[in-house]
Amino acid sequence: MPASFLPPLGHVGHARRALLLLTCLFALNGCGYTYHFRDTSLIRGEEHNEWASFFIFGIVGDYEVNVKEFCPQGAAEIATGNNFATWFLRVITIGIYSPRKVIIRCSAGPSNMGAAAFEVEFAETGAPSQVTKRVGSATFSGRVLPAGGGRYGVQLTEGATP
Repeated sequence: MPASFLPPLGHVGHARRALLLLTCLFALNGCGYTYHFRDTSLIRGEEHNEWASFFIFGIVGDYEVNVKEFCPQGAAEIATGNNFATWFLRVITIGIYSPRKVIIRCSAGPSNMGAAAFEVEFAETGAPSQVTKRVGSATFSGRVLPAGGGRYGVQLTEGATP
């Protein structure tokens, strides 16, 4: 007789298995946001929420947004992630439809912390490749390197373009 970590079937057994399945689905579909761009030198202004459609657990699909449509002065922050609605749709379609929420926060002007401006260049893969920071007349540049876990690091050097 094979050993099983699940109890034998019955009314209680079905409820436990359903609870275990729900717990696994919650664990696999956590809510969270990834910040792809954030310029702390700008005050965040108007917010725009978009949905990006992906399929097969988010593996298939592509989404592009023209930020200038929403933010003529530029974006202060761009983030993607999941909320209850996107998570719920992913669960009820068993991962076939896996939408993500895209949040674009426009710039409302420079912050009081100083007039720093960042320019981020992206590779064809969508990963950041170079960052340039301008503070007054000073320019700092650096190449972006992967730091692991989907994170990136950059060391800025004054006046140099790597």
